[in-house]
Amino acid sequence: MISHVAGYVERIQPHSITIYDNYQGYRVLGSYDISLGDIVEVQGNFESIPITSERVVYNVNHAKLSKTETSDGIRSQIWNRVKDSPVLQHILYGVNSDGHDWRVLVSMYVSGFLLLVYTFFRRWIGSYRAVQINRFLSCAIAFLFGFRLATARLALKSFLPIHAQIILILTLFPNSLLTPTFIMCYGVDLIHGIGRHWERLLPKLVRFIFYQSLFYRNNVIEHLCYRWIRYVYGLVYACAILALFCPETENIALSLMNAIDAILNSAFTNRFSIVGELHGMLAIGLILLYRKMSHKQFGYTLLLVSIFIVYNPFYRVTFIDVGQGDATLVQYPFNSHTTLIDTGKESAKYKLLKALMRQGVVKIDQPVITHSDTDHNGNQAFIEQRFHLKAITSKLEPVVLADTVLDNQSFPEGNENSRILVLPYNVLITGDAYQSQEEIMAKNHLIGCLSVLKLGHHGSKTSTSDALLDTTRPKYVVISSKKSTYGHPHQQVLRKLHNRRIPYLHTETHGDITIYINSIFHVVLTKKHTFDIIEPVIKC
Repeated sequence: MISHVAGYVERIQPHSITIYDNYQGYRVLGSYDISLGDIVEVQGNFESIPITSERVVYNVNHAKLSKTETSDGIRSQIWNRVKDSPVLQHILYGVNSDGHDWRVLVSMYVSGFLLLVYTFFRRWIGSYRAVQINRFLSCAIAFLFGFRLATARLALKSFLPIHAQIILILTLFPNSLLTPTFIMCYGVDLIHGIGRHWERLLPKLVRFIFYQSLFYRNNVIEHLCYRWIRYVYGLVYACAILALFCPETENIALSLMNAIDAILNSAFTNRFSIVGELHGMLAIGLILLYRKMSHKQFGYTLLLVSIFIVYNPFYRVTFIDVGQGDATLVQYPFNSHTTLIDTGKESAKYKLLKALMRQGVVKIDQPVITHSDTDHNGNQAFIEQRFHLKAITSKLEPVVLADTVLDNQSFPEGNENSRILVLPYNVLITGDAYQSQEEIMAKNHLIGCLSVLKLGHHGSKTSTSDALLDTTRPKYVVISSKKSTYGHPHQQVLRKLHNRRIPYLHTETHGDITIYINSIFHVVLTKKHTFDIIEPVIKC
């Protein structure tokens, strides 16, 4: 079992760093004052993970990191110039991206910059020399700002044909075949390479399907203006490069980035957006159907699928995997009303945003914060800013389309004053309420039998009383926690569920858990492909 490793720092993120030894990579969780290229020694709990496209095979928790050698190379010098600027870190290094940011994944900044350089120099020195300049720049960028999949493919693109690029990329970055970067950059070429029958597939159509499957969002205006958007992001990257020498240009980069983001996310532009998940198997089915249909028939099919994604006809409750925290999304049929209950920790912001996009959330009508712990309200400000509304944080404020319990009572501790919500179809959310509050509800028969119970306090033994379980007899239980943080769910709580034969799902194990609900049956689907049907509660 590995307990110690030494290596050099290759990538720095706000809540983790990536180091490499001679063979593989290690993601060290936490924030550290170091620079790229520094030699460090790490001790901690090494957790094996499936190898990533960048050869990272371990997560290191509770790490003790010591610097053994300080790098004075050019990469370290550049990092020291930008380490206090989140804007430059994001543009140049992809820091603070969510692993789902399409601009970073498809190298929008870098490719836009190279397109800008090529367009400019081609008029003055000709195409051949402009290509040579682009080759040099793409290699320099990959060396200075990290040889990642997104930057490496641009460097290889300048020198190699497409089939050689694919082979070399898969050699350098194992397990990259199913990553969004690889699919977006090489998916169309791989499909066309299957045979002559597949060459009639329109590249733009395939990319449209890929975008919906991978990023859960498509915008007609973005596709129509794609080339001009690349130019703008190229200008942003050029200003970021200049900011290394002339700090004033950072403000120009930030202004351009905010302007293009404001346009792409404006109310007008969002009218032309399709937001929601297109399942991978359905995407493959659409591509296969394209061969059998006329363009008109396929257009109607794609329109129907898009309408279903945007106007999902089911009432559904999604328990979002935000690690050690809570975030529950409630969506009414045809997305007519959306409630977000709690927002998780601040470190889970991009997980939360990704889940909202996957579920097709364009607007939130009612964010509710059960209580003021940071693992429940950590992203409250972010949600309020993004969706332009104010969260409900007080028991005095009414909650639409949900019943509240114990709102008229006050308790001495913060967790005890958690907002308790009973959603339609007998779904109970208790926040971090303790057993004393649960016993009051059970004793006074304030709630009946439950279809789904979300365990209070993330499965801690301070919640989930025998009285609550015996009174409500839930058909299913959901637990939202990360076991390595506080050991939740507690074994005592799991034993209570086992003794009563109550099945449970854990967000750490199953990912996002979505329950599709109607009066006839409840269907449980999880991100990790668990499927079940719950018999609905008729009476208690």
